This record gives sequence, structure tokens and C-alpha cells, in this order.
Amino acid sequence: MLYTVQPGDTLWAIAARFGTTPQAIMQANGLTDPSRIYPGLRLYIPTAGQPPAGGPTYPPGPPAERELARRVTRLEREVQRLSSDVERLDRRVSRLERDEGR
Repeated sequence: MLYTVQPGDTLWAIAARFGTTPQAIMQANGLTDPSRIYPGLRLYIPTAGQPPAGGPTYPPGPPAERELARRVTRLEREVQRLSSDVERLDRRVSRLERDEGR
């Protein structure tokens, strides 16, 4: 399984969370220094029933990418809605300014 390191994570905490060892994670990811992980780093976490090293040869798209696409789509819809609101308010302001000028 793939895991993205979060702020405050340690290799020991990640290993405990997934029922493995820091050494197994290090071996699976070619790490030599357990303290050199950082937020955003993607780690392969070896779990029961999966190969102990090397990770999957062709992993499916990570959940983070699917979640990102969903969020982008939602934000695009929100931007469209807000743009419509701004256009509507601009027309209203224009009408009010025109009415004041009479």
C-alpha cells in the first residue's frame, strides 16, 4: 500500500500504524536514514500478503489523486457559481447607478 507522509509522522509511528517495522518500510523504499522522511514523501508500506520489498510493479492510481480530482471538480463548480453571482451583482449595481443618474 502507498502512504503519504504527514507533518509530525515518524517512521516508527507509521510502522506501528500499519503493523510493520521501520526496517521493513526502509527496505521497501530504499531508505538508509529513518530520520530523512518529510511531509509529502510517498512510501510503499509492505503489509501482509504483499511483497516485502520493492512495492507493486504498477500500483493503481493513488487515492490522493482521485481525491484531488474530486476536489478540483467541486472547486470549479463553486467558481462557476460565484462568477454567476458576481455577474448578477454587477448588473444590479449598473441598474442602480443608472437609476440614480435619472
